[in-house]
Amino acid sequence: MTDDRAAQGLDRLAAFSDGVFAIAITLLVLPLADAEIDPGHVGESLAALAPRGLPSR
Repeated sequence: MTDDRAAQGLDRLAAFSDGVFAIAITLLVLPLADAEIDPGHVGESLAALAPRGLPSR
């Protein structure tokens, strides 16, 4: 009985953490939705966003 509860608890924790990561990734990607990306120069357009949207090393 306790093993079933422990497994259920771990499943709930995994589902919760999946939800937290999904929300965090969504918030990180939202600035890209308003970005002006030139279809011919996608890489350069995304690189220009790096100082604004991506952490620098």
